[in-house]
Amino acid sequence: CISDTGALGVHHSLVRWNDDSVVDQHHERPQLAVLRPAFDAQLLAMAREAGAIVEQHAGFDGDAQIVVDASGRSSCSRPQRTRTSERTIAMRATWRGNGLPREARVEAVEDGWIWGSPMPDGSFAAIACVDADSTADASRYFAMLRASALFRDLHGTPPVHCHDATTYASEVVCDERLLRIGDASHSLDPLSSSGIRSAMQSALHASIVINTILRRPQHAALARRFYSDAQRAAVDEHTRWTQSFYADSHYSAESFWQKRAGAPSQTEST
Repeated sequence: CISDTGALGVHHSLVRWNDDSVVDQHHERPQLAVLRPAFDAQLLAMAREAGAIVEQHAGFDGDAQIVVDASGRSSCSRPQRTRTSERTIAMRATWRGNGLPREARVEAVEDGWIWGSPMPDGSFAAIACVDADSTADASRYFAMLRASALFRDLHGTPPVHCHDATTYASEVVCDERLLRIGDASHSLDPLSSSGIRSAMQSALHASIVINTILRRPQHAALARRFYSDAQRAAVDEHTRWTQSFYADSHYSAESFWQKRAGAPSQTEST
């Protein structure tokens, strides 16, 4: 079913993770798949309806009392970041046409993992994550799908796009005039499938902090500390969660999985 915001409710998943068997999962509360351009446009429309003044591409106002950086991984405020995972590349493609899967699929393979889901426009999107030290291109992508159990029935060779999926955390997420939210604050491993939820949660926290700073300036320092602590807790929780799932893979003895089941081999500022 497709919601008013253009999100598709996915009630069924096939999972091949802990061993060679395929687990058929049914979700009483559906997972949601969204097309980001349409979803983001809906959020902007809702903000306008609620009374917000939306100015896009307006740049920074030097006189603004508080600036919120919601510019994603590119982060216009250019924070110092600490890498929180091994370097990872995500390869993705989208299939269109008839006979596509109508359920989500997740599979661990020897040198990475693959996730796919039907999308609200009737297409099927699939990503494959591999180590950044290995080859990541269309040939590698389609070879992984052909060798898998759950994705080998995807036929054709749609365009493949590669992007950095390494996770990181900004060293400072809140100061006197600036709050970083969403991917400007920290990024999540694609395995979580909860990047949008996390970004919206950080925005909700930021709104509480801004309200406190403006209405009760005597509590501004406490509000900023709350925000910093909440973002740090989200990073720590996500890191533990993903490490446990990597450790549970059928291929946990392989290099790709071993490196991600524990702390990254080297953290660094970027």
